[in-house]
Amino acid sequence: MEHLVELGQRVAAARVEKRWSVETAARRAEISRTTWNRVEAGLGVQDVKRAAVLGVLGLDSQGLPIGVAGRSDGAFVSAPGDRVPAGGSSEDVLRAIRAMQEDLRAMSERLARLEQNA
Repeated sequence: MEHLVELGQRVAAARVEKRWSVETAARRAEISRTTWNRVEAGLGVQDVKRAAVLGVLGLDSQGLPIGVAGRSDGAFVSAPGDRVPAGGSSEDVLRAIRAMQEDLRAMSERLARLEQNA
């Protein structure tokens, strides 16, 4: 729950930085204003909708900008998902890639189920 509150704060800050209203941001993410507000408030929403919010803002799953170098933890984020610390081994990179592939597979399955039920 604490993670969602922190994520919501980062989402709100990114939206304000872009000078978007909640309505504009929600429209760009193709979700309702209510859902957008729930994300910013740190409340639970469907993973697909949270991903839409993060995607439209260019944020990773932690609510941090994608592709930002020079972070304090020494990591470089090139895409949503687990981070590989600077100087990480090839095995660490492969592990992160496999985790992302699994996440993408799970998302694809959820989207397919949603499309079938629509």
